[in-house]
Amino acid sequence: SPMDIEDDGFHPEFRADDEDFDGNRPEPLPPRFIFVKNHPHSRLPDKIIPLDASSDSSPETSLGNNDTEFDPDARPWAPFRSFADYKFATRCVKRRMTNQEIDEDLDDLHDGVFSSDCKVTFQTHRDVEKSLAAARITNISFHSETLVVDYDGPTLGKRYEVQVEFRDPWELTKWWACDASLVHVSTWHSQKKYLCAKGEIDLTNPLYNEPWTGETWWEVDVCFP
Repeated sequence: SPMDIEDDGFHPEFRADDEDFDGNRPEPLPPRFIFVKNHPHSRLPDKIIPLDASSDSSPETSLGNNDTEFDPDARPWAPFRSFADYKFATRCVKRRMTNQEIDEDLDDLHDGVFSSDCKVTFQTHRDVEKSLAAARITNISFHSETLVVDYDGPTLGKRYEVQVEFRDPWELTKWWACDASLVHVSTWHSQKKYLCAKGEIDLTNPLYNEPWTGETWWEVDVCFP
């Protein structure tokens, strides 16, 4: 049955005449929502995520004060000079653009053809190459391995060799965890999520959509002081 989260100072059921100690009436919960309970060690407030598009509630409501904000001085796009440089270089790589195509786009950007306020600092393809080279030094490199797979069958049955490029998952995870620019957007503590209906908090229908929403992560959090 639905349960109250009394220790958080939050009441899942409201009456029209309910008031808090300041004389303010609490806002009713949306009809359908996800209740996010953060582990106490995170010092983050619990949250309500409405699922009803027609709800008057905000897209995400905190049940308390949230002191965690993204640091405006953080530069997660480093070593690129700006976010615009990062976006432009990413597009060049994904589209496998030639040096001539890159130079043509940069000329158009800086000549005011596309915009009079260009935030891309690259002047030529050489500038792009320098930033990409710096990014490769600080990033986890891709490795290439050949996988051999044997298939049985009268038509397609034979040995196949497949070339796979990948980055070591563990090395990549350690690199992300040690990246100071990602601290403010990373999830360090466990959470519990519940699918709730009928406008009240119900802890009988848990959701597991990320590693930190699992029971093991919560149990590990409990072990820490």
